[in-house]
Amino acid sequence: MSTDVLSQAIDPASDRAVYKQIADHLRDAIGRGRLAGGDQLPSEAQLMAHYGVARMIKVREEQPPAKVADLLKLGGRERAVVRSRRYLLDGRPVETAVSYIPADLAKGTPIADPNPGPGGIYARLEEQDHILERFTEEVSARMPTPEETRALNLPPGVPVFRLVRTAYDTDGRAVEVCDTIMAADAYMLAYELPAH
Repeated sequence: MSTDVLSQAIDPASDRAVYKQIADHLRDAIGRGRLAGGDQLPSEAQLMAHYGVARMIKVREEQPPAKVADLLKLGGRERAVVRSRRYLLDGRPVETAVSYIPADLAKGTPIADPNPGPGGIYARLEEQDHILERFTEEVSARMPTPEETRALNLPPGVPVFRLVRTAYDTDGRAVEVCDTIMAADAYMLAYELPAH
C-alpha cells in the first residue's frame, strides 16, 4: 500500500500526539475516498518512513545499568522508568535513545506513558518542581554491537557515536540519563563553548 494518499505532514508543535495525528490523516483519507473499503492501510514501517517519525519501542520500569544508576545516584534496588525509541531520517534508522528517569519521579505520571504530553518528559519533570538547570554530555565513538548494527541497519565498517546526557535540576539532582547511539555516517557533532 502506498502512502501517496497521505499528503499531510505531522505538526511537531501540536499538542496532539503524533500517533493521533497519523490516525487523523488515515481517517481523512478514508473520508475523502482516497482509501476505499477493503484497501490495505500502510504498514507501520511505511508510515514511519512517510512521516519521518520515530517508533517508541517501549516504556518499562527496571533497574538501570550500573553506570546509569551511578549517574542517577540510585541505590542497588532502586528502579527507573526506561523509555526506548528509534529515530529515522528519510526513512532510514539513524539513532536509538534510551532515557532513564528515577521511578520515584516518573511512576504514576505521564512520564511512564508512551506519550508524555506536550513538552515531553522535561515538561512533566518541571511540573513536579524539578526545574532543569544544566546538562552534561559524554561522547565517544566505537564500532557498533551486533544489536546496534541490526537496530540501525548499519553497513559494514560504519562506527557509531555514543552520547550519554545527564539532566540536572536546580537542586543538583540528576533527573534523567539519556543513552543515545547514533550512526556516525549520519551525524556531525558540533559544539560551541564559552571562552571563559
